[in-house]
Amino acid sequence: MSRRNQFVVELFLVVTLLYYAHSSNSEHGVTDETHTESESKRPSAAVTDSNKQSQPTNYKPSSLEKYRLRFSQYRGIQTQVMQSVFQKVEKKDLNGLLSTMLKNLFKITQDARANLTAVGYVSGDEFPDDPETKEDLSKVLENTFMFGDLLLQRPKATHSVYDEHKDWQDQLNWAYNVCSKSGVFTVPEQQFLDLMAMEAGILPKDATFENPYLDDSEKPRKRFEEPKPKEKKKPKKSQRGPRLSRTEL
Repeated sequence: MSRRNQFVVELFLVVTLLYYAHSSNSEHGVTDETHTESESKRPSAAVTDSNKQSQPTNYKPSSLEKYRLRFSQYRGIQTQVMQSVFQKVEKKDLNGLLSTMLKNLFKITQDARANLTAVGYVSGDEFPDDPETKEDLSKVLENTFMFGDLLLQRPKATHSVYDEHKDWQDQLNWAYNVCSKSGVFTVPEQQFLDLMAMEAGILPKDATFENPYLDDSEKPRKRFEEPKPKEKKKPKKSQRGPRLSRTEL
């Protein structure tokens, strides 16, 4: 791996670790005092428009509502980092880069899964209030989306690494189930998850499946193109001038 690509990996890991450290110290980076206007406008399955109008001025958002804001903020950072990685990495080093990133990603998910299992959390449970449980769950949700970025934007290279690890496939299956039943995500976010699940083989691809995140270099090319029908040539009319007959000769 070149020095530039090694730097990209290290930068990516440092940003991730710093974010998690900051979010843990500040209780996920969102307190009751930082409940902004944008958060109050974010749609919630548990809050209807009529309920919003009747909310008291001292209304405190739930853990789920606060996390939705956190996820929205983190997702913006995550997307920018991933775009930067894809722009700077050299093609010949892509597999090595993905291998390093996926090992760290699934190690974090594995540890978080063990912690959630230890406290009895199962997919479909209410969003937790306990800070440690909430942090472990957030790692699962956020890393699943990060994997989705890798798989959907660089499917060939990601499959070449991911498909060799059966334990990763089991983890992703579990993580997708947790994400889908968490009640955290908007419709577009869930659609992103479903696309990732189809590409990973967790869900069957339907007839209309199309990966909108592929760049031109990753889009499948037709093995052959139908030859264009040949245009029939019109017979040329011979332009004959006046000729002398044999008798005239």
